[in-house]
Amino acid sequence: SVRETMHEIEAEITTRVRRGGQNGTQTTGNLVWAEFLHRTSRPTAEDHKPDPHLHLHAYVFNATFCTSENRWQAIDLAGI
Repeated sequence: SVRETMHEIEAEITTRVRRGGQNGTQTTGNLVWAEFLHRTSRPTAEDHKPDPHLHLHAYVFNATFCTSENRWQAIDLAGI
């Protein structure tokens, strides 16, 4: 479910376009992100051992490739 959600978000990613007198946004549909799988939670206060707890963290970099400007740019988060 995490990957499905991230792919849905990725499809909607935009960046600002300002070259050549433009003043708008472009949907890039690409995103730089990484997943980190954790199998346990933080240690408990009682016995200081972590409980089993399978979960993922998705870390998103503020970068998307803009084809019209042919470079990496910041994500425009206004629409998210």
